Amino acid sequence: MHSDVDESTERKPVSFEEAMANRKPGAMSVEQLHLFFLRRKRAALLAGSIFWLLGLIGLTMGLINGSTKTVIQSLLSIATASPLLFALALSAQFRMWQLTTRRLSAAEHGGFNDFKIENPDWLLKTLNPQIGKTSGVRL
Repeated sequence: MHSDVDESTERKPVSFEEAMANRKPGAMSVEQLHLFFLRRKRAALLAGSIFWLLGLIGLTMGLINGSTKTVIQSLLSIATASPLLFALALSAQFRMWQLTTRRLSAAEHGGFNDFKIENPDWLLKTLNPQIGKTSGVRL
């Protein structure tokens, strides 16, 4: 019986230190990666805020003008953009946590469930744009 999965292509879990050691030359440092993910999170939060603002303006105008079409379009724009942009911000927050704790694999307790357990306020942390930070943290 032949398996469709080639054993040589299976990826084994890699520790944080192994992942950092096996990067290509010229790859971003840990500090640069942290700043990259912080900027990605901020961009997602900014885009989400803009969608909410424009959606609420459209919703208000639709209610004032009695336009059901505008109300529905405004609600749909908020309902479709918000989860996507929140997922982008959450992904960036999770990666920043992995960089800060220097844990990546399940063996190191660097998974998403570990992130949620160790950060009961993960929702607030994700929604916080961390405005005071302009450079990468010293890790």
